[in-house]
Amino acid sequence: MSKNYLDIIVIDNDLEAQADRASLEWWGVITRTYFIGKSQDLVDILGGKEKLSPNILLMCHGVDEGIVLPELGEEIAKQQPYNKFLTPANLAEFLKLDGQTVLSSGCKTGTKEFADTFLNAGAKNYIAPKDYPKGNASLFYALNFYYFLFAKKLSIKDAHDKSMLVDSDVEMFELFEK
Repeated sequence: MSKNYLDIIVIDNDLEAQADRASLEWWGVITRTYFIGKSQDLVDILGGKEKLSPNILLMCHGVDEGIVLPELGEEIAKQQPYNKFLTPANLAEFLKLDGQTVLSSGCKTGTKEFADTFLNAGAKNYIAPKDYPKGNASLFYALNFYYFLFAKKLSIKDAHDKSMLVDSDVEMFELFEK
């Protein structure tokens, strides 16, 4: 039996990340979780210093300006490459992937600009919501997607398509493929 691996990168939503991780491990997926305290941590992890799993779950908040970064004290913030928000242009400066499927939970990260940045950096697939999912829709989508992908052994496209059918609140999740 082949093993499935997933890295969870938590910029925010740590409780949601724990719910995802518990379910994934119940289904036999081997997970690693990275808790991001400052933008340099994210640069190191997504910039090639870590060998990442074939699947990445990016737990974050997104707004029109980009991915929301942790709020830092002034002295620490001065030492960081990025503060407040991480835009697609910022990501393009350091992002290095190697054929991974990336699922972002962040609102407004399902834009063509974010998708192009991830795909151009080496992602095979990128999935994210194009707007603001209602309530717990991000958690619901991720659990359904990974259930169909890992437990039911469906393809990424089929897992995404089936996940879109379970509830109208997840319809804003877009699948971008290389």
